[in-house]
Amino acid sequence: MARAPRARRCWNPKDVEALTLLFQARADLKQWDAMCEALVRAGAAGLAWGPKDDAYRSINETLGLCNWYANDEQRIAVFARLAKEFPESPARIGWLSVCLSAHSRLKHDDDLAAVEKEIFAKPLDALQQFRVGRAYVEASIKFEKAAELIEGALAAREAQALPEDALGRETAQTEMGVWRSYLAFAYDSMGKRGAGNRFWEAEPADVPGFEDRTDASGLGEARGQRVAVGDFDGDGWDDLSFAGAVWRNGHGVFEAVGADVMPAVQGAGSLWGDADGDGDLDLWVFSNEKAVRLFLNDGGKFKEAEGTGMDGALEAGPEGAGLADANGDGILDVYLAVYESGDLGGGRADRFFASQGKGKWADQLEAAGMGEEKKEPLCGRGVNWGDFDNDGDMDCFVSNYRLQRNYLWRNDGKGHFANAGAELGVEGVGTKADDAMWYGHTIGSCWADLDNDMDLDLVSANLAHPRFIAFSNRTQVLMNQGAKVGWKFSDVAPWCGLPYEETMSDVSAADFDNDGDVDLYVTGVYRERPSWLLRNDGAGHFEPVTWRSGTVAFNGWGHAWLDVDNDGDLDLVVCAGGKPRLFVNGLEDGSTWLDVTLKPAPGRTAVGARITAFLGDSRQTREVAAGRGTTSQDSMRSHFGFGKRAGAANVVVKWPGGKEQRMEGVALNGGVVVEEGK
Repeated sequence: MARAPRARRCWNPKDVEALTLLFQARADLKQWDAMCEALVRAGAAGLAWGPKDDAYRSINETLGLCNWYANDEQRIAVFARLAKEFPESPARIGWLSVCLSAHSRLKHDDDLAAVEKEIFAKPLDALQQFRVGRAYVEASIKFEKAAELIEGALAAREAQALPEDALGRETAQTEMGVWRSYLAFAYDSMGKRGAGNRFWEAEPADVPGFEDRTDASGLGEARGQRVAVGDFDGDGWDDLSFAGAVWRNGHGVFEAVGADVMPAVQGAGSLWGDADGDGDLDLWVFSNEKAVRLFLNDGGKFKEAEGTGMDGALEAGPEGAGLADANGDGILDVYLAVYESGDLGGGRADRFFASQGKGKWADQLEAAGMGEEKKEPLCGRGVNWGDFDNDGDMDCFVSNYRLQRNYLWRNDGKGHFANAGAELGVEGVGTKADDAMWYGHTIGSCWADLDNDMDLDLVSANLAHPRFIAFSNRTQVLMNQGAKVGWKFSDVAPWCGLPYEETMSDVSAADFDNDGDVDLYVTGVYRERPSWLLRNDGAGHFEPVTWRSGTVAFNGWGHAWLDVDNDGDLDLVVCAGGKPRLFVNGLEDGSTWLDVTLKPAPGRTAVGARITAFLGDSRQTREVAAGRGTTSQDSMRSHFGFGKRAGAANVVVKWPGGKEQRMEGVALNGGVVVEEGK
């Protein structure tokens, strides 16, 4: 007997709500097919799901997570079905673009051609052009076609008037910033780095060029996400460490040292610093298995120190580390910014190992006044020690991620700290939402005197997605207002020429063109995001010169400045995609310069010393640091450029502890060593 057909069920709003909840639940469990089925059923039940509907944003963000976490087969199954079931959706071309990338990676040539045919069956609007161009870029195919599509999308969008409301305008501008990043990657991938490249054409022509000498320098086989610079063998040529691996500089050519010099070790990062006060650089290596492994330098060979008190396990790998003499005893202490462990936004407590003398350290986080981090751990990513208030002791800025506030641990001069981040305006700009305060995804930051007014300013690099721009801080350029206003800071990023880049990660300051002011370099993490070299005009206003200088890199993280060939200008090492690249500066403008190396008294440290150089109308200050941002380290030689100024310089060194030492009539275009007390 034949079965009678089943009666069609009548859906109601409660069914739609239940299916939408099921959609979210399946997504949380990463059950992508079941997630897709729930959404399709909700659509059949009458789910209103368009750009003006309440569910639009949350559903698209959930689908974004699917695109992020699913594998290519799963992506095709989900997004091809959605494109079929919702043919009138404005997101359909975006879904097909996901399928395009996935088919390309899986070498499904016939399916790829079919998807392309479906995509280009009708004219595309600007957003659709970008999505298809992005798909080509992400699949590493047809870069010329990708550039054509994205250029067309940008031209159409740039011809439109921006929204009148502030949030709409900023969202549109930041979205176009992302489009430009993908275009930059397409240009670079197709070798279009000069004429015809809109970024190159927009930059000034009077920029020193850098040459990529990664292979020629011997660094072609080096690997690492972070880099530390230090002259461990005292030969006057800065060496490198990539998370514990040591590369010796032999007059501009590097060679990895063997286990007879440095035991094989792999950490999350490493820094150079004299731990035992014997006048040479030791190597500090950081990991979550052992928080700090200290390798002491004995005549150019390293042996691991035992019983330091710093080798306990961490709940998560340290993202940031910085060395400084926090309590004034002449011995370096270390702050570790500890990230999260599996649970999104669930920070783990930082560590502050303070010297106890005789080769031992102890975690003094709470005892030193930093107990709020122990009570409510944040997601630490960067550490930057610096004397921002010119009182002779080292303060500590800690970058925190996951839209959390940043710390500024202010030192009372005795190694006891209080958090002055909110009071002085550097914790980020808070926005209240969902009964919580949201700030920024801060990664790397750096101290530097950006306007030559003899105090340290702060650049705080933030990853900032356009879709969260209403409550997510962009990168901040925080200018120190000095003693008259209590050392408060003002963010001048909106007016100082700083470009928007979605994934700014690590920032540094250095005078690459020897004109007497420090410039900025900022890396951008993610494969299709470029770095930026930003030239300072002397007053803290910046302009991009990345393409003209030849220093563009993608998927960058840590980086560092040093004079790799000792020719009087600064060169740059950038860790991009885990592979270091060396950009050697070709400055040939006849500018004058001076390098200052400090040699502290036995048992003392030069870290934290303030060096000021005077020549004519130029006055500049540098502070010796051992660690910046997410555990990278610039050269400990302080470099000063003087433009076309001639004559001799006067140098003032303020050593840790407050003693000053003056040198007059220092010859230019060379290096000078200042010994403490001599």
